[in-house]
Amino acid sequence: MNLKELAQLLGLSQTTVSRALNGYPEVAETTRARVEAAAREHGYRPNIRARGLATGRAMAVAQVIPADCLGLLANPILSETLAGATEVLAEAGYETTLSPMPDKAVETAYRDLAARGAVDGVLFHLPRVCEPHIDALKTTRLPFVVQGHPLTVDADHCWVGISGVEAARQATRIILRRGHRRIALINGPDGLAFSAERLRGYRMVVQRRSLDDDPDLIRHSAPSEAAGYAAAAALLDGKAPPTAILAATLPQALGAARACRDRGMAPGQDIALAAHDDVLQMMGGAEAAPLFIGTRAPLRAAGRTAAEMLLRRIAAPEATNESHRIPLELRGPAPAPPAGATVCRDT
Repeated sequence: MNLKELAQLLGLSQTTVSRALNGYPEVAETTRARVEAAAREHGYRPNIRARGLATGRAMAVAQVIPADCLGLLANPILSETLAGATEVLAEAGYETTLSPMPDKAVETAYRDLAARGAVDGVLFHLPRVCEPHIDALKTTRLPFVVQGHPLTVDADHCWVGISGVEAARQATRIILRRGHRRIALINGPDGLAFSAERLRGYRMVVQRRSLDDDPDLIRHSAPSEAAGYAAAAALLDGKAPPTAILAATLPQALGAARACRDRGMAPGQDIALAAHDDVLQMMGGAEAAPLFIGTRAPLRAAGRTAAEMLLRRIAAPEATNESHRIPLELRGPAPAPPAGATVCRDT
């Protein structure tokens, strides 16, 4: 079906149909909804080049990651978020480019990107503790959204994220209530903002209860099953192994569980395991994983929310900054306490 046929079907002019599909504000919302529904029903797809000429937009979005995080590209954590964002952008008729961008001359790189008109906006993933990309993007007129919870409460940009502080704090408190005092953390890569948040949440509980803040109990690793296995193996084979392990991501927790079993330990019985249990569709979600105690948040939904926010930003670049914190959900059975421990309440 082409534009003329769709317009005839609806009894509208081609101009009205085109403007409804291209997001022009003067089109009534009821008309826009009717046109979009008919387009979906009859499989109409506007020509991207023609749509770009009509709107003055490139109809493309750059999904950017720092070049030094390129090794995480194949990781399911990032893949889920990218997939959710790409789904929304494709539904809106946008092409997506994945752009690993180095820190060198990053301000110039973004200004050139904006000047060429190659993209209408940027979705930035994997922010680090010190992130030059965000400052560089602010110097351009490119609409952008950061996929990641900011480290400060006064962030002056659009963002979508999960509170890593709260995720780690809640999971650590659950383990603590069961009588565990030697709690290890298998964290994400050092330097990433989400890793810093999880470390902060973990330490908030450990230091508040005057527990052993042993640096040997903290391991930074890639968010993968193999890295989780290696980190847990090193912890369990140490001189003073932990009685509980908190993993920053579900793949790390799966690796830690395998390391425990290889040593004759039953996760959840002989050793407590907790994880920030992201819902990973490519891994079958939480239902396909062992029942870890911890928190969960849907990564693909987070990616979709970030893309929807970016599209609003592209349509209204001068609008007030938006932010969205993905809610956390507690799940899983209470882990067994260590031998001889007293189960207590944590305030």
